[in-house]
Amino acid sequence: MKKERNITLTLEKAKEWYNKGGELKEVALQAFSEEELNPLPRSWEEFCRVNPVKTSEAVICTESTIVTCDYSEIRDSDCDREICPSQKSAEAHLALIQLEQLRNYWWNGWKPNWLEGNVQKYVIQKWRDKISIETSYVTHSFLSFPTYEMAKEFLECFRDLIEKAGDLI
Repeated sequence: MKKERNITLTLEKAKEWYNKGGELKEVALQAFSEEELNPLPRSWEEFCRVNPVKTSEAVICTESTIVTCDYSEIRDSDCDREICPSQKSAEAHLALIQLEQLRNYWWNGWKPNWLEGNVQKYVIQKWRDKISIETSYVTHSFLSFPTYEMAKEFLECFRDLIEKAGDLI
């Protein structure tokens, strides 16, 4: 003979069970929705409270060295902004920083005016898995140039950094 009982389950206890997985996760999901148990953060501070530093993450340190985190602890919203999700991500961010400095030097004072929709700009972008130069009038792009020739030369010179920056372009 099967007996049933009703229990009171707090959201905090349900979140704990949800994170443990298995049958406890299933019980938690009977009482609360997935969104209640695992809500998306609505601010950087909230993200830090619910997402501790992981050992798979990497930090960009002085002298542009990248160090993989060897600890797992609560994330500090003021001090942990330089942590990247992975070694590869940290390398992409360093490449992006270099590209920004190079781009600004190549611009030599030129700045794209995206409000001026009738003026062509030439942008280096990633299209699927291919890097190409496209014409743009109003769509903002990180690697934009006043002439096709300049964009082409920049791409030829810095393709390795552009490829390393990957999806950040």
